[in-house]
Amino acid sequence: MINQRNLFRLQANLTKAGKSIPVKTIEKDYILSWILIGISKSDLKDILAFKGGTALKKFYIHRYRFSEDLDFTLLKSFSLSNLKEKFEDIYQILLKDANIPIRFSRSDEHENGYTIFLNFSGPLSADISKGSIKIDFTKEELLQFPIILKPLLKEYKEYNDIPLNIKLKVYSINEIFVEKILSIMDKSRNEPRDIYDTWYLIANKYISDIFLLKPYIEKKIKFKKLSDSSILKVFDEKEIRYKRLWEVRLKNQMVELPSFEKVYRELKRELKEIDLI
Repeated sequence: MINQRNLFRLQANLTKAGKSIPVKTIEKDYILSWILIGISKSDLKDILAFKGGTALKKFYIHRYRFSEDLDFTLLKSFSLSNLKEKFEDIYQILLKDANIPIRFSRSDEHENGYTIFLNFSGPLSADISKGSIKIDFTKEELLQFPIILKPLLKEYKEYNDIPLNIKLKVYSINEIFVEKILSIMDKSRNEPRDIYDTWYLIANKYISDIFLLKPYIEKKIKFKKLSDSSILKVFDEKEIRYKRLWEVRLKNQMVELPSFEKVYRELKRELKEIDLI
């Protein structure tokens, strides 16, 4: 495990115009990397596909926004009890390789997946009950693009105990993007990170032609049994909620947060290309 001064040094290096990332957010990011390393050294590496915004940060986009949880899809049928048992091996790997104490806290089982909560004690040396990480696992999923075996990015020199050549199965950029669009269409979900990630991937040319992904989005909508109403209509209905939560949810995940108005306006223009009506 790295010394806590590494976290404060990284916090200082990330600071711009007096704005930085909370040191606890950085600590959790470091622990997330080690959990991914533990998975890569366990039997779970063959049955888990990593996805979501944290996958963008850890495997695709150098120094992307910080995140606080992990999301996976199970590539074969696996019970919650078996999953918890396999994670016992990961706890031992982290303790042996990095001297990071981590333990099971609680779990939930829902219609199409599981959620596991873990406690940890990281470089800040807080009581193990104070550190918490959520990991979601989806059981049934429509995968339309090949899963890719990718190396973990070497993000910060301050994380100087992260080993090289760590690889995991990860969703493709296109698959992640399609799921982000579905998250926007889910009327019960109001996470600003969904529109930020979608906007970022388009604005930075990770998605070259959004229109080419329209058939995949439509198939995923049917699979998820979401309403086939206009994407723009749902997007507009959620504008007030997104705006209200924009800074609250994202201010601790990046130093330079673009304005909500800019992201919303530019993304809305792009979504017209794939609107379903």
